[in-house]
Amino acid sequence: MHPLPAPAPASGTTLQTRMETIAGGAVGSIATGAIAALSGGGISLIAGLAAVGGTIAALAVWQRIALPKIKIRLGDAPAAATLPEAELAALHGVPEQKPNFVPRDDDLGRVKGILLASDGPSVGITASRPGSGEMAIGLHGMGGIGKTELAVTLAHDDDVRAAFPDGIFWLTLGQTPDLLPLQASLWRMLSGSEPAFADAGAGQRVLLDLFKDRAALIVLDDIWRLEHAAPLAVAGPRGRLLTTTRDASLLTALGAREVSLDVLGEDQALQLLANWSGQDRDALPDAAKAVAKECGCLPLALALAGAQVKDGRIWTDVLAALKQGDLEFLDHPYGSVFKSLRASVEALPEDQATRYGELAVALEDVPLPVAAVARLWRQTAGLEPHTSRKLLQTFASKALLSLAGEGDAAAVGFHDLQYDFLRLNADDPRAPHRALIDAYRDEIGAAWARLSIDDPYLWPRLADHLLAAGWEGELRALLLDYRWLAAKLAATDINALLADYDRLPGDEDLRLIQQALRLSAHVLAKQPDQLPSQLTGRLRGIERPALMAVVDRIEREAPRPWLSPQTTVLTPPGGSLIAPSKATLVALECTVWTRWRCCWTDAARSLAPGTTR
Repeated sequence: MHPLPAPAPASGTTLQTRMETIAGGAVGSIATGAIAALSGGGISLIAGLAAVGGTIAALAVWQRIALPKIKIRLGDAPAAATLPEAELAALHGVPEQKPNFVPRDDDLGRVKGILLASDGPSVGITASRPGSGEMAIGLHGMGGIGKTELAVTLAHDDDVRAAFPDGIFWLTLGQTPDLLPLQASLWRMLSGSEPAFADAGAGQRVLLDLFKDRAALIVLDDIWRLEHAAPLAVAGPRGRLLTTTRDASLLTALGAREVSLDVLGEDQALQLLANWSGQDRDALPDAAKAVAKECGCLPLALALAGAQVKDGRIWTDVLAALKQGDLEFLDHPYGSVFKSLRASVEALPEDQATRYGELAVALEDVPLPVAAVARLWRQTAGLEPHTSRKLLQTFASKALLSLAGEGDAAAVGFHDLQYDFLRLNADDPRAPHRALIDAYRDEIGAAWARLSIDDPYLWPRLADHLLAAGWEGELRALLLDYRWLAAKLAATDINALLADYDRLPGDEDLRLIQQALRLSAHVLAKQPDQLPSQLTGRLRGIERPALMAVVDRIEREAPRPWLSPQTTVLTPPGGSLIAPSKATLVALECTVWTRWRCCWTDAARSLAPGTTR
């Protein structure tokens, strides 16, 4: 992607003249100052529009945002005095801005201008692709280049928030996203209610209808595959979709206009080094410039290097460590980041380096609660929670991870490349997952259904950790355990329960249970206590030992009283979802019965002798 050309002075003069005309000739000498009052990119917003979207688009944003601010400055009486402040959109799931962030004003203004003036609903941010031909919109770029940080800055920008009053919604996808829980999360963010999607296609249709009239911005961060992004690309005509990805071809498939990011310029790179090292930008030695070059001017690599200097290492030692890493990561596309990470980890005391390596227990693009880390480190090293929190803060100060939130909501986050580095350097990638699972077992025993309802992390993620630990057999047993199914449904929702079965896709017994749950999703979303009736009504009669055992266990362990169908009165797995008969609907509405079983058939529509309602 060729960089966008800066508007020529003549064009800028013409643009300002036309803007002055719109303002009734009142802009005068304060025009530039009023534009500068815009948060974020300032003049780059209008200049970017003139370069990318044309003068018409630039004027549209001028009228929408800049002109009211100019009129207020002019005291455009009396209306200016009564002009209300624009209401800022609520932020849903948007990350906090990282420390020591160096603004990329030109890129910010360029993307912001296109985002606010674009006729189409999609914008994407990518990395620079030299020689690329046509221009789309979206954030695209290589790992560590700053795509996510730019998207975070846009989401927090007051002008962007004012332009999308119905909310800004952030979802992080990664390489293996759970689409149903992500769709459910998006639904809850906007509606506040619990959804019930049979599948991702149904979720997409419902979300499209929900967002069709909303002036909302949906941010999809770190998309890797089109089939993952499409079910979440649900912005309506008044909304926008902002994506970040390393693969520019995905933006074309999504119909998004692309904005590509390049590495930082030398001045920005040195400023970032200065911020992280705690030194003055103008006082940086020549060795610091060599470090910036060795880091490839990638923000993540620069942050790691600067943090080492702040810890007391001298620039020449950091440079030597980076050069030594050249041999290990020769020709690796992210070698500059990996060698910075390696140098930072090797500078740690041995026990701290071991604790950092155990953070490979993190799941991709899933915040890891500080409480879970404390539980892990108590298991592996006997650390007290306060010691664990202090160590995590030390790692954050070295740019080895990020911390967000406070108290019980505090969580650890990793850039994709930090996460990859942890996995690549783990002697046994299964070990930290096994240690975390064992730490929980020490508290609750072998019965996972006894997991505390107040642990919001492990309920939706236990299946992932069991799989990463190499304990597929235990995961299969868990997904055939009625007590776990009922407990998880009560602690989370039907979409999270359905997602667990995607972890072992080749198992026929699990596939049939997942289908049964999916057929019952519309009921279980509202009445989770109907799980025993729904499963027995769909699985009874299927001649498979594992499923017969599930039905038998439900008969023995389901809380009494409950409705126990004695025949397959509901659509079994493998069939299509059909409208139930009147008798079945009546049966499903029965929630309080005596301990006697109720035998239903559509033909008889009668109760067994002695059974009362």
